[in-house]
Amino acid sequence: MLGLIYAGHVEIDPIPLHRAAMELINMQLDTGEFPQQEIVGSFNSSLFFNYPNYRNLFPIWALGEFRHRLLAKKG
Repeated sequence: MLGLIYAGHVEIDPIPLHRAAMELINMQLDTGEFPQQEIVGSFNSSLFFNYPNYRNLFPIWALGEFRHRLLAKKG
């Protein structure tokens, strides 16, 4: 979603971004957090990386950036 936003897709066709935003909003838990998806990387097939804040940071960033660009387009 962030890739499409930064590529200027809000001005071209915002409908896919609206759908992505709705998907993120529907995924959000009652606590305000987003569910942990899966392990995001491994090192030497024995050490797995987990970035617990990424699951909250990137969806909120994408939604905020989309809102900002959408309002800028209207105003």
